[in-house]
Amino acid sequence: MIKNIMLLVKNYSGVIIALCTLCTLIGGIIVFFVKRVTEKKYKVKQENDELKKKIKKLEEELSNSEYIRNVEDNIQGSPLGGTCLYLADRNIYICTVCWNRNKEIITVFETDDTGYYKCSSCQLESVFDKGKVEHIRNINNKMWSSVYDD
Repeated sequence: MIKNIMLLVKNYSGVIIALCTLCTLIGGIIVFFVKRVTEKKYKVKQENDELKKKIKKLEEELSNSEYIRNVEDNIQGSPLGGTCLYLADRNIYICTVCWNRNKEIITVFETDDTGYYKCSSCQLESVFDKGKVEHIRNINNKMWSSVYDD
């Protein structure tokens, strides 16, 4: 049996060499295409990841703009006549400057029953309750006018 195989190899050595060369070429072609497909797959995955990031960013921007639009629909001027804004749906007063600059909702409260407020974020000091400020001003004017009138 081994003799027969050796005889076949001897008689058909050119054909065997040609077949080996052909197999090597086919293997090289297969490796080339597998490498190209792998590179394309990697590139498509990178593009897919970039598109997912862009989609997420756009969704966040859309959500943020819907949030801003919803807040803006509920913003009113202060019913107390102050310079702060009033969010009716939340029943809170917010800083005008922080909202207009950065679209931030910074809740403000009257400071020491004076009719004024100070924003904890931008440090703006302004009128919270115009009626109270005018009332205090009138009391002060009367008090000082009585001091100087005497």
